Amino acid sequence: SRRRSAAIRAMCVAGRYAEAVTLLSSQKDGRKGMSGKKVMSAYTYLLQSALAAGRQDLARDTLDEFLGAGYIPSKLTFRGILTGLGLFGERRRERTSDKTDASRLEYLLYVVDAASRRNLPVNGLIYSAAVVEGARLGGVHAEVAVDLMRARRKHDRAEAVAAGMATEEPDDGEPMSWTDLLSRPPGTGTVTLQPPPLPVLGVRVGKMEARSVYLAERGVLHRMGRLRRRRDGLSTSSSLPPIEDNISASPPPIEDEPL
Repeated sequence: SRRRSAAIRAMCVAGRYAEAVTLLSSQKDGRKGMSGKKVMSAYTYLLQSALAAGRQDLARDTLDEFLGAGYIPSKLTFRGILTGLGLFGERRRERTSDKTDASRLEYLLYVVDAASRRNLPVNGLIYSAAVVEGARLGGVHAEVAVDLMRARRKHDRAEAVAAGMATEEPDDGEPMSWTDLLSRPPGTGTVTLQPPPLPVLGVRVGKMEARSVYLAERGVLHRMGRLRRRRDGLSTSSSLPPIEDNISASPPPIEDEPL
């Protein structure tokens, strides 16, 4: 088990990803020499290494195989993804300020879509990183950041309805995936009178994620407030609509149970 884990890591370091994938795929059921815990750790390392090398294609395939094998990402898995993207840990300092590079946001939204397809909650750090990246990039990316916040609120409302604490809102149709929402032309999302239906987005916010989620959402609210003030008197329409003030007006609730 240790030898196989070490071999997979060595292959990743050497850039021999095809060999690492082949070996890991043969062990993914957790009953052929590597335990389930070791397999999860190896997948996390492969994801982080592939993303750090700019191999998002490989990282997407790896995530799909990981989830398809029945594994549920742990906090370490999500942190490995963010570290590989340069959005967590020491590599965070290397993050580019290039506002034309949306690759990080694209992968984060792919993670959100993959989790949603399997009815899994999205880790709070992944969510907050996507919101921050969207706001940083601007344009349609900022629209997606707003959409993420709205979708999280939609999920919270759905839970309140289920608990009998709120009335059900009318169904707004079949939602698009987050990847599809990102590919729409700028100005056709939350800016329209009839925005596309948003997926319901469940976000798991634990003690370690609460501050990141709060700051990410407040940052978007403040940015939009500045944009609205600049446009006052210049136009009767805005490129970004106001967000309800009760979205993260206070720090989000903290859940004690681990992911």
